[in-house]
Amino acid sequence: MHVLYAWQQPSKLPRRNLLTIISTFLILYVVTRFLPGGRSVRTLNTANKTALLENLIAHYVRLIPEGPAVSRPPVQSPFNFRNHTLNELNFLDCMSILSVQVNLRPASIYIHTNIPRSSGHWPNTSCNRWITDWSNLHLIPINLKHTTAGQKIKDIQHEADIAKLEAVYKYGGLALDFDVYILNGELLRHKLATTPCLSCHEDPGEGNDKINAGFLGCLEPHAEFPGRVLDVYKKDFRPNEWVYNSGEQPFWIMVEHPHIVTLDDNVCVEPEWLNRHMELYENNKWQNMTAYHSYFHMFPGAFNQEDFERTQIILLSDMIRWFAAKVGIHIPINYA
Repeated sequence: MHVLYAWQQPSKLPRRNLLTIISTFLILYVVTRFLPGGRSVRTLNTANKTALLENLIAHYVRLIPEGPAVSRPPVQSPFNFRNHTLNELNFLDCMSILSVQVNLRPASIYIHTNIPRSSGHWPNTSCNRWITDWSNLHLIPINLKHTTAGQKIKDIQHEADIAKLEAVYKYGGLALDFDVYILNGELLRHKLATTPCLSCHEDPGEGNDKINAGFLGCLEPHAEFPGRVLDVYKKDFRPNEWVYNSGEQPFWIMVEHPHIVTLDDNVCVEPEWLNRHMELYENNKWQNMTAYHSYFHMFPGAFNQEDFERTQIILLSDMIRWFAAKVGIHIPINYA
């Protein structure tokens, strides 16, 4: 039996088929007009992003090994100025928080930590010399995971990397290492509003294919990028490969799904890369960068303001003195 299709006899199309076509057209119009990609949804998304920016959360993670290490004795500063417990936030940690308060002005700062309030280190007594308003600080108690993907998590840094991803995935916002300093907060907010997630490359253009785990922002909770990275931790964790899970796998996720994350320029570059490209930072050009990852964390818990005054890390020194001066904090220079 020969079947004649509708498009073969357009002039004889039954009325029922015409109504079906018209109904289908109307449904498609409504879908394209009001569901994702339509103008109304874009307006709603803009409103949502405005609300999310107004309630922006900055995340830090402060973890210490469980057991006797929680109550480590004071250690002598490598610059021989004073004793300082490793649990405390040091001067550079405090300056990172200050940069967030001054230049980013988030609604809240979450410190995800397994250090109990009873330890005496909260609320951040070591920072009170420079920061007096802690009204937007919230301590989020978390526990160490100890294992993932059937593997033991050996390094506290790996625990912290997972905790940062989980914080951004659960709450949205910006997760930072304590050696990252916010410089141009308005530009950072703009970038967070125009990409699903924002991260940074350690050596752009030089074949070092890894993302840095110390700077990750996703304006909305449950973003795809941190979710995918967490999935890798759950399925393929390699405890003896330092940056496999935190750096290399996130990079290849970005390559496969370029629409879910954008890399910010020159934020997390390694010191050796920076030394080869100092022209990007000269003449205060860094003031037009969103942030700066200093990698200066060799002496956790033991670096104070007096230590800083004697350092000759000129770029970091200029940055910190610049944003500290915005709130009337003058840090002298006392090079040895």
